[in-house]
Amino acid sequence: MMEEYEMKQKKIFDKVMKIFAVMVFILSMCFSQKYANNVEAWDNSTPHEFTRIKQIDYQWWWSSKIASAKKWSTYMCKYDNKYAYCLEASKKSPSAGKYPAQVIENNEAVRKILYYGFGGPGYDQAIKEMYTVELNSCVPDDFGEKHGNFDDGAYLFTHIWLSYAYGGDLMGLNLKDFNAKWPNADGNSGYGDNILWGYNWLMNQPDIGYAYFSPSQDGGVTASFKAEFDKVNKLQKTNTVKLEGTSHSTIQVPLQNNVTLYNVTKGTMQTGGTATVNGGESFYLTAPCKNSPENYKSGNIAGKGCEMFTALAIKDGAEGTQTEGSWNLDPDGNKLKYEVEWLDFGALRLSKVDNTSEFQKNSKFRLISTSYTGYDETFEVTRDENGDYELFIDYLPVGTYSLTEIECEDHFAPVVAKWQVTIVKDKTTKKIVVNTLRPTGTLKLQKKLEDARQGAVDLADKDIKKTKYKVVAMNDIVDTVSLKKLYSKGEIITLGSGKCIVDTNDGQMITYSNGVQVSKGIMNEEGIISVDENGQLEMTGIPLGKYQVVEVSCPQGYVLDSTPYDFEITQKDHTTTIYTNSHEQTNQITKTTFTKTDVTGDQEVSGAKMSITDLEGKVIDEWISSNKAHEIDGLESGKTYYLNEDTSPAGYVKATKIEFKVNEDGKIQKVNMKDKVVTISKVTLGGEEIQGALLQVIDEEGNTVDQWYSDGNEHPVSGLVEGKTYTLHEDLAPLGFNLVNDISFTVSYEKENQKIEMIDTFVKVYKQKEDGNLLKGAQLTVVSTKTKNRIDQWITGQHIFDINDVMKKKILKGDMCQGKNEEGIEYKVVPQLKSNDYFLMLKDGEDVAYYCIDIQGDETAHLIQGLNSGEKYILRETLTPCGYATAKEQIFEIREKNIVLKVVDEDIKVDISKKDITNKKELSGAHLQVKNEDGEVLDSWISTDQEHRICHLEVGKKYILEETMAPYGYEKSEKVEFVIKDTGEIQKVIMYDQPIIQAIKTGDSSKLNYFIMLGALSGICIFLCRKRDVKSPKSK
Repeated sequence: MMEEYEMKQKKIFDKVMKIFAVMVFILSMCFSQKYANNVEAWDNSTPHEFTRIKQIDYQWWWSSKIASAKKWSTYMCKYDNKYAYCLEASKKSPSAGKYPAQVIENNEAVRKILYYGFGGPGYDQAIKEMYTVELNSCVPDDFGEKHGNFDDGAYLFTHIWLSYAYGGDLMGLNLKDFNAKWPNADGNSGYGDNILWGYNWLMNQPDIGYAYFSPSQDGGVTASFKAEFDKVNKLQKTNTVKLEGTSHSTIQVPLQNNVTLYNVTKGTMQTGGTATVNGGESFYLTAPCKNSPENYKSGNIAGKGCEMFTALAIKDGAEGTQTEGSWNLDPDGNKLKYEVEWLDFGALRLSKVDNTSEFQKNSKFRLISTSYTGYDETFEVTRDENGDYELFIDYLPVGTYSLTEIECEDHFAPVVAKWQVTIVKDKTTKKIVVNTLRPTGTLKLQKKLEDARQGAVDLADKDIKKTKYKVVAMNDIVDTVSLKKLYSKGEIITLGSGKCIVDTNDGQMITYSNGVQVSKGIMNEEGIISVDENGQLEMTGIPLGKYQVVEVSCPQGYVLDSTPYDFEITQKDHTTTIYTNSHEQTNQITKTTFTKTDVTGDQEVSGAKMSITDLEGKVIDEWISSNKAHEIDGLESGKTYYLNEDTSPAGYVKATKIEFKVNEDGKIQKVNMKDKVVTISKVTLGGEEIQGALLQVIDEEGNTVDQWYSDGNEHPVSGLVEGKTYTLHEDLAPLGFNLVNDISFTVSYEKENQKIEMIDTFVKVYKQKEDGNLLKGAQLTVVSTKTKNRIDQWITGQHIFDINDVMKKKILKGDMCQGKNEEGIEYKVVPQLKSNDYFLMLKDGEDVAYYCIDIQGDETAHLIQGLNSGEKYILRETLTPCGYATAKEQIFEIREKNIVLKVVDEDIKVDISKKDITNKKELSGAHLQVKNEDGEVLDSWISTDQEHRICHLEVGKKYILEETMAPYGYEKSEKVEFVIKDTGEIQKVIMYDQPIIQAIKTGDSSKLNYFIMLGALSGICIFLCRKRDVKSPKSK
């Protein structure tokens, strides 16, 4: 007996556990409602024997290790010879005696532990293994098989779990303290969770209910089976029934000898004998059709575990004692049975013949049950093992049937009748049906396609199956048997039409024959027929009458032949079933010839990239034109296309596309496209072709369509398109010619050649002396007034070209001289009519330059390079030859005419005077010389009564005029320095001498020696001056 103890105040964790237990009660009530009507068989007023068997102590450490726990023990008890357990473990156990018990209806947790737990009816080996795991985990040193007290330990834990399930009472056990004291390796659970592991395991077992059948008509007691015919497997098969209940419930199903039970759940089967079915399993029955078993009703087939399980709560009525829990199985719930209704079968054999007793095939019959409902099947006559066409229907449920023919062999009429046949169990009923002749016609048509021309591009679609026809009734067509109208005049014959429809005597209609069929080719729902891959069409089953076949479409690239072909099908005898009409037809291919010529239309133009496109822009064919016409066969008849010139040949204008429509008569169709030429001529004002100009033709989008260097001939422009406007642009003028302004022009649509002329002008510059002769060595520069950039710069009189003696002779005769020099440079020398120099052209590859030269090959006049039409420029002398004054700059503007400029350099002129300072008159006899800054004497002379002129002194330089000897009676003057100015005007330099005014005294001989020496020197000087020729200094 459990010791009494004082209950201390529960901890918060215990309260939570009780709340959890209450929730379990509520859920248990919900889950147990469906079984509430199954537990009323227990009599709660009759007392039964309650006994104590022995005391079981809890494990020794229960209280020593956990301060909040006390040492406990319990009694192993039984009620009505079944184990009883404490449901309120903290209270006293009842004393032995007889007590009534109440049914526990709304606590599924308690019901599961009592049923599956130790000592319960559902306790089995699997549950025992669960208890083994629980004991080894929680009390390995106290309970188990090795200690010889496994049952005690299993009872003890069942007792703990039931108390917990019934009222949340764990005898003061604090799961939180147990978990903290002995945590598991996962760190999340502990010993307290281990104690309830088995409890949770039992809660996961199936709900407890008594065994019953589903579906059932009487509350689950009787399983009703009704057989149906399984056509696929040719046997009887019943509906499926399930035995509801736990896996511990079993029934023993006795089977008739040829009856098989199929366990759907397990996938097993058993024929005859007694089959065992467990709770939760579904099954059905089968039996053969032949020798069908009799209907059957069983007795009670309930086995173990089918009793009604009842959980009991036992109270002794004394205050302070606990409630005990036990269970009972009610044998009144142990009643289950089954019944099955089987079918009876017979057979029908039907023979189908014509009026000559030959067997017929391809017939169909309809069989409808009249003695019972639900049978309505259609059957087709097939060949039997003897080769005869018969209809054999096996496994027909016994009874009476209505048999009618609904379809028969083509060319025959069905029998308009309804037969009644009776099917007898395990017997074969026989019937013979006779049909009469109904002939039809067959149309055979052969389609051919014309071959393409040799050498032509063949674009035709060779898929002959795209040829389509329709067959039309030429008058009303009436069936020869039923006399019903099959087609109206003008109606298209469709697939399956033309069947004979006969009214039966019961108001039904019978359709016989297959009607119109297509054995070669394909017919759509509208009656349009496509020929097969061999071009053949074959239509069968055509009723007698007049018809017309018409081609409605053909492969692309061929001409449609819409001429109708008439044919008639008539019956000529009483034995022929099929009358055949044949027809052959050929479609012509379309033929188109394309020519690409010049504007004359006579000369084929090669090299044009041509194409054919449709209205949507799809490219149909492409080719490069040659000296032969291009032929295309197979363009779509009646369709509109474009002939396009995608790229014109070099030198030709791209022509506008030509629209054309393909002929529909199969004749050759010609399409011609002409290409015009637009030429560009680059000439001088005199009309002479100029070489070396880099020219461009630019379209309206700024794209360069052609670019070339002029070569002295007219240039045919490439890449032009009719109707478009272009700009002729000179990108680089030949050296010596001016850039010309752009010229805009439009390519006309007229098939006439056009010529555009661009004229180049030049600016010629001569560098001359005052006397008109060529002045070499001057540097001239041309600057743009717009950009201030230097445009051209050159040194006058430079050597340009070597002219040998042979060339000189030819040129001096006035003939043109041309060829190549040793460096491979082309040259051309042309005499100029209005001047004494020559026009020279030099061409090195694409680079061309023009010059004016003399007979020695030196440049006489310079042709300015890089000038643009309409702009202004400044011509400057940037380096003047020594001894000449710089010429004034000139401003000129480029217009549409040639310009000739002359730049004249005047001589530097210096007049030197030697004058008497007193009268300012020229003084003769003075010995004078001019030196440069380096002391070099440039000129010396003796003054006269005229000024002395020196020419070609260097501008900007300083010079020194020195008197080496003064005239008699004059003092020698000081040196005079002067700087040459840059001017052509005469520059004046004057040196004055002072007369000697002191007289010589008589008898004074102090200067006698001086005068003697002076006289001697004067004599020497006069002698030397007479021998010397005085010359002017040369220019640098």
